[in-house]
Amino acid sequence: LELANTRIKRLPRQLKNMQRLQSIYVLNNTPRGPLRLAKSKTVKTLGIRSNDPSSLPRSYKAMPAIEKLD
Repeated sequence: LELANTRIKRLPRQLKNMQRLQSIYVLNNTPRGPLRLAKSKTVKTLGIRSNDPSSLPRSYKAMPAIEKLD
């Protein structure tokens, strides 16, 4: 899943129902405040590209299967 040029504040809750989803990339997101992650036990790769460090998630506990974080 790739989300580019967005202003999302949180990833959709429906992600936990996507059993085959293994990678999420959020590119050039400009939310007001930190991005909130949805719970997912299958996502292994999470890539977030932003110019603003304050837009990074405060915690990655919602995605315990993460092996690669960029």
